[in-house]
Amino acid sequence: ALAGAVNATAALVHNPADLARKKPSAIYHRLHSLPEPAIIAAGRVLGGKYAKNVEKYLNTWRYYKTVTTGEALKQLGIPPGPRYKLILQQLLDARLDAVINSDAEEIDFLRDLIDRLPADDHA
Repeated sequence: ALAGAVNATAALVHNPADLARKKPSAIYHRLHSLPEPAIIAAGRVLGGKYAKNVEKYLNTWRYYKTVTTGEALKQLGIPPGPRYKLILQQLLDARLDAVINSDAEEIDFLRDLIDRLPADDHA
């Protein structure tokens, strides 16, 4: 586990542009699967705007959730499958990037997503 954290830290420090991205969703995706000690260490080593984005991820962004669930998608007539992950990811990204700022906005965003699905992907 320690070796994995050290390697993850080295990768972040070696390519700090990943932590300087403007969209919170991009930073979230870069950090989400990494061990917390690696994220903290990279933020401390890099400092500045990188540390601020690490702090935002650790304190806020990693806790973001959608109100929509797979069960809700099923109830809307969307057959279970890979589309669920894509839809839920788009909803989460929109929350992270402040495109969606409320549960009501998420429902509207979801309706727009469903309307754009090919006809054979939902009932």
